[in-house]
Amino acid sequence: MNTQQPFKLILIFLIAFFNKVSAQDFINPAIISFEDSINQNWSTPSPSSISTSTAHYKHGKQSLQWKYEQNSELIIDQDINFKPFDPNAIDKSIPTFCVWVYNETPKDEKIKFQFLTDNQVNCEFEFGINFKGWRAAWVAFERDMKGIPETTMNKMKILAPESNSGTLFFDHIMLCTPADSRWNTPDYQVPFVNAKTKNHWLILYKSSLNQAREKLIPLTQKQIKGIQTINKRYRKEVIKKVKVNEKWLAKIRKAYNKHKISRNGEQISGKVMWFCRFSEIYKPYKKDFKNYHNKKNKDFKTYTKLMFEIASAYNQTDNTEYKNELEELFFNMSDHLIDQGWAEGSANGTLHHLGYSMRTYYTAYFLMREPLIRTHRAEQAQKAMEWYSGVKEVFAPIHEKGMSIDAFNTSVMGRLASILMLEDSPEKIRYLKAYINWINNGLAYAPGVKDSFKVDGSVFHHANNYPAYANGGYDGATKMVYFFSRTPFHVAEEGHRILKKSLLKTRLFCNKETWPTSMSGRHPNGKGKLSAQHYMFMALSGTPDGKNKIDAEMAAAYLRLMEGKKATKTVKKLLKQGYQAEADPNGNWTMNYAALGIHRRDNWSATAQGHNRYLWAAEHYIGANYYGRYMKHGQLQIISGDKTPSVFTSGFNVNGWDWGRFAGTTAIHLPIEKLRANILNVDLFTGYEEMLISDEVFAAAISIEGKNGAWAMKLHEHDKYNGSHRATKSVFFFDNRIICLGSDIENTNAEYETETTLFQNYLNEESESIMFNKDEINQFPFNQISQAKKASLLTDNVGNSFYIPAEYTVEVGKQLQHSKDQKKETPNKGNFATAVIKHGKAPKGESYEYAILVQSTHNELVQFAKQMNKKKKKAYTVLQKDKQAHIVKDHASATTAFALFEANENVNQSGLNSVSAPALVMIKDKGNSKVMSLCDPDLHLYEGEADVVIENGKRKERSVYSRDWVRNESQVSKIQVSLKGEWSLKASDYCKLINNKANETILEFTCQHGLTREVELIAK
Repeated sequence: MNTQQPFKLILIFLIAFFNKVSAQDFINPAIISFEDSINQNWSTPSPSSISTSTAHYKHGKQSLQWKYEQNSELIIDQDINFKPFDPNAIDKSIPTFCVWVYNETPKDEKIKFQFLTDNQVNCEFEFGINFKGWRAAWVAFERDMKGIPETTMNKMKILAPESNSGTLFFDHIMLCTPADSRWNTPDYQVPFVNAKTKNHWLILYKSSLNQAREKLIPLTQKQIKGIQTINKRYRKEVIKKVKVNEKWLAKIRKAYNKHKISRNGEQISGKVMWFCRFSEIYKPYKKDFKNYHNKKNKDFKTYTKLMFEIASAYNQTDNTEYKNELEELFFNMSDHLIDQGWAEGSANGTLHHLGYSMRTYYTAYFLMREPLIRTHRAEQAQKAMEWYSGVKEVFAPIHEKGMSIDAFNTSVMGRLASILMLEDSPEKIRYLKAYINWINNGLAYAPGVKDSFKVDGSVFHHANNYPAYANGGYDGATKMVYFFSRTPFHVAEEGHRILKKSLLKTRLFCNKETWPTSMSGRHPNGKGKLSAQHYMFMALSGTPDGKNKIDAEMAAAYLRLMEGKKATKTVKKLLKQGYQAEADPNGNWTMNYAALGIHRRDNWSATAQGHNRYLWAAEHYIGANYYGRYMKHGQLQIISGDKTPSVFTSGFNVNGWDWGRFAGTTAIHLPIEKLRANILNVDLFTGYEEMLISDEVFAAAISIEGKNGAWAMKLHEHDKYNGSHRATKSVFFFDNRIICLGSDIENTNAEYETETTLFQNYLNEESESIMFNKDEINQFPFNQISQAKKASLLTDNVGNSFYIPAEYTVEVGKQLQHSKDQKKETPNKGNFATAVIKHGKAPKGESYEYAILVQSTHNELVQFAKQMNKKKKKAYTVLQKDKQAHIVKDHASATTAFALFEANENVNQSGLNSVSAPALVMIKDKGNSKVMSLCDPDLHLYEGEADVVIENGKRKERSVYSRDWVRNESQVSKIQVSLKGEWSLKASDYCKLINNKANETILEFTCQHGLTREVELIAK
């Protein structure tokens, strides 16, 4: 027998098949396509018929055409390969059926998909066919279908409607494939899919059912004028400025022709277009499944961007020939878009995170509103915009304050565009009023760790303060405030104030524009930065109370952020009107919904950040932040620079970065391979991601008089990695002096050293010097371990000086470091200067102490060391450093700062006798008076023991989204303190005097949200 003959036949078949299938389609046996003769497993009883067709296709160049009669069946005899969902498996994907259906003639009927074992129906679902064009469905067997699926299923039937004949086309069928349980999207065809989802991307069907509750009332001239103002502002903001000429048109024609759009009578066809997220269904079959369609230039985002460019050009030319051509191109693209399934009521299988791909979709249609009205296309376009933007959610009853920051980023502009597409009418006014109420609720303070805004200025997404997402959210939120300002539909004063406060806080932790790497989420590349434009919109929106047309505070912030940049029209306008840039912010602030302390002087900033039982330590995704496990393990980052401070002018560089050495962190110094996150899909609440939280509650900051402050945390690494690792850490901020303490450092890792990192700074040149004690270190490489009897004195290469008492072992180095890209995992390298305090292997009861003189010379450090050697001239004194408390007295500011990790009846330091609960306290002496501030570090989202599950003796990894406390309000707490002496209390909303006799004063502070409570005390 010639064994090669069958192989040759298979090869010939595959070559022929691949030649027929578009080179840009993903091909896999799991996908049923129809590029050759119909598989013999398919059948349909006469008089119905099946054949391949090139009239419509979604995969390759052909589909299966079924001409059906009433009650007929289309059958495929083939193993379904159903495997039940395994809750104990690492992969939490669920078995799902996927199909694309094309209908030429809408019918108010349904077809039925049945899955059988031989002739026994096991499960089924219905699919509505009241549409024209392509539609898709992702239907989970166990969750979405009726009946009970079985592993023995070996047949699928499609049942025709009972009362009609017709024709349907099928393509890209996947009988059973794993799919992320979160993203199957219900729509008009399959409204029962993923019915319990509350994900804001996926509730389009549910939102479409909402009805307005307010009665229609006649328009007023004031409202019409307001709409005109909003239209004008929206158009000015979204339009892309282009110079329309033959050269530009040639470029547009070339891009348009790539889509191969053609008409045959009423039928339009062209290149298949996909939503980028659809490729996620290929995950089990292709390693680089993400953005597959984007890479093949067949994605929705690219397509609608071209539509937007055509629409922008149409609005910026008076040439009649150009306008006619542009109009034709736009209409062809729009009609093809609708035919591909982008129409009212269609979810195309999944629409998760659709807003990121649809920014130009809405604006394109908005800019073409007039020609769409003229050609009777406007209603269809508006209905589709209304569907995809989910705008009818604004009519839903409001049950909870706040909304996803993603909505501010990606939904608000589309929703507004869909409303502005309506004719001026009472209905439009009703929409606008409901829309603004929805915006107002979105700007309100949200409970727990839910999106978006918090009372301390934090902006939440993914259950944490997240500037990268906030930045996108600010884009939509500030535009809404601006677009509607000084119209009858303006945003409420409270929401306006909340947004303003949040933006002002953001410009405090950013310097000048970049935010600290500890706050960079899963993108620790140093590139994240705020946008000055947000401050511009708020300045132009006027004050929250509406009394001033320009908000002077926001204008000043905007002008500072624009210094050194090309002056915009708004900059010139504000300067002409007499507004001036603010000085660099100086002071101390807290954000305990981020476990963050902020300290600023001159043009430098310092931030300390941690994590606790509410806030995760780091976010890891597949292909994002594989190594940044220690980012919030107490990172203390100083951002400085002569003109434009940034993380890059302050020592950060991803090339060669040692991901185990973030400044200020106490960590086991692991090789990079052991730092790599083991990213799992741990439950049905999440995808493949890791966000580990602690079982410790203490991670917070306090401020006094807005000038100085302190930060502290009880560090306990998650059991997934090194659960034995613990440390008690604190940072005290006094002017340009930062004192860092650590105690009770322990773990059982006897293989690798435990270290506290002082700094890790990139060297632009090998010869770049650092100062170590009396020596200027120019040589490269360099390594030295200090075991001196005197304090170690260090000045790094970016101008910060470090004082480390003699009892601590310091290792200083300049070396070439090899690392990996946090996203692609490709190797990289770079030259760095580093300094660490060494705690040894498997430390027990280890500690550290060091002080930083920010942006100071080595000579100043030497003088500081001399002061520290003289008891009466010491800059600071450590009064206590153990698991109970870290207490530091700063002599220059006459301030004592307490990190009290436990309730303590015998503090007995600097006039503080006792405290009834863990707290941060600061006391500043002023002769016959004191200023005292107190902070409860616990956000009190729940009480009692930490919400952990122990499995095999270790804390189990669980998604933060699975916790039942995530939407709890921060509860009010009360903390009593006893002070030595008799003091009277100035009036306070948050503190009351319980007792002040017998040389003792007892105060009770009312705390919430981790906010600092500050009072003034007068000696009696």
